[in-house]
Amino acid sequence: MANHEITAIEVKGTGFNERWNISMLEYEMLVDGKRTKVDFQDLMVNVAENQALAIEQEVQPEATRIQKRTNRLKIVGDAMAELSAFKFNTKDNSNPSASGKITQPTQDILNELTNSTWGRGYAGNSVTLYKSEVDSGNQYLKSESDKLNNDQQLAMSRLESLVQGRDQNFNMASTLMQHVSEARGSTIKSMG
Repeated sequence: MANHEITAIEVKGTGFNERWNISMLEYEMLVDGKRTKVDFQDLMVNVAENQALAIEQEVQPEATRIQKRTNRLKIVGDAMAELSAFKFNTKDNSNPSASGKITQPTQDILNELTNSTWGRGYAGNSVTLYKSEVDSGNQYLKSESDKLNNDQQLAMSRLESLVQGRDQNFNMASTLMQHVSEARGSTIKSMG
């Protein structure tokens, strides 16, 4: 069944088919701007299908946001690993220094998180950093990682809920179509 925009549903009254001895409600829908008569089963199938499709439109953007968050978590994790590579000898000095290399993605994420040029901006070069600078950078990264992980858990729960709702609506539409087909088949057999 194609996806159509249903803008109104009206109950027009009851009808009675004497030949088949069936009483039924007559429905009219405004579908894509046109009035269409429809029976209840078709209406319910269409409603379930449209609900599933509406939910599907929410699933993709949510999945995209989750992927972006996952990519950012990787950048943050890589940056934390880079800063962990700096080894300090704390016995000699209260704020010792160590040399190491900072990559551009690490420099960029730290610049963004600190709203300034972190570690004097020597990405790609060997740089000497003080322990306090590395500790500060790690703190910013840890906070960002915690925030992203919390957001990711909430987003995954929401995505799971959306997928379940979509699947339930598709299953309901499928089941309704099967029942409608069986009922119509039975009616035709009993008429013959």
